[in-house]
Amino acid sequence: MSISSATATNPNPINGHEQNLEQELNDLQYACIFPLKKPKMCGAAEIAHNSPLCQGKQQVSAKAYPGTRELSVLKGLGDNAIVASICPKVIDAADPSHPAADPNYGYNPAISALMNRLKSTLIGKCLPRTLRADDHGQVLCRVVEAQEQKNSCNCQLAGREEVSPELLSAVRRQLQESGHCGGAQQKPCSDWCMCEIEQVDPAHLEACQTRQGGVPPGYCYIDDQAKAGASPAATQAIESQLAECPSNQRHRLRFIDADPAHKTPAAGAVAFISCLGAPFESEPP
Repeated sequence: MSISSATATNPNPINGHEQNLEQELNDLQYACIFPLKKPKMCGAAEIAHNSPLCQGKQQVSAKAYPGTRELSVLKGLGDNAIVASICPKVIDAADPSHPAADPNYGYNPAISALMNRLKSTLIGKCLPRTLRADDHGQVLCRVVEAQEQKNSCNCQLAGREEVSPELLSAVRRQLQESGHCGGAQQKPCSDWCMCEIEQVDPAHLEACQTRQGGVPPGYCYIDDQAKAGASPAATQAIESQLAECPSNQRHRLRFIDADPAHKTPAAGAVAFISCLGAPFESEPP
């Protein structure tokens, strides 16, 4: 509970300022706050107690409470866990058309941290947890395709782009630790070609999820939510892709090839896939 003289502004950029709380309105100090894209009206109690979420009568920020239980669980997982803030540092990407390129935008820092630790083969496999998606239906994933460089490294192929610098070192480290490069009688990991596989754009998302044609190379995310409002044929196409998944793992990534000669990911490549899961239903927003 915080009981002190509150200020009119937010001197602490992490969790704002103190509140004027009465005994019957106990509350924890927020672990962090972050700005809302669209302000809304504050409640009477929030205004009366000078909530750090409000400026005047408008709620301009959202909050998160200290996640002590979650941190205890993650501590027990050791090196298999990544801790990151639920409050995004930046809510407007430097390039709105390509938010994944901004390392500070949204949950990109958490994705980058995961990439430092995680190498998995999620291609075509069922996933145990719903993935977090943005307002356009894009899931928060980064997929890096790494392969031995035979001639020149070309990330100008359809569905590919250059890997951001903060991911290069993490992927190279994982390649070396997994014995693919950098050892005796092996090429340096810096000689490997690495490209990031692009996510299918929102305009082609439904077509990708329902196995329609005309979808550019890349990947899309499929789960039962994709069936909401879909036609019977589209629902059947989605169900056919989820049918083999256990009832608690009905989530998967679908990869789209450019043509039979250019697979996604490329034949023989090592794919590093890192995704941010959505909060569990019992977790606060």
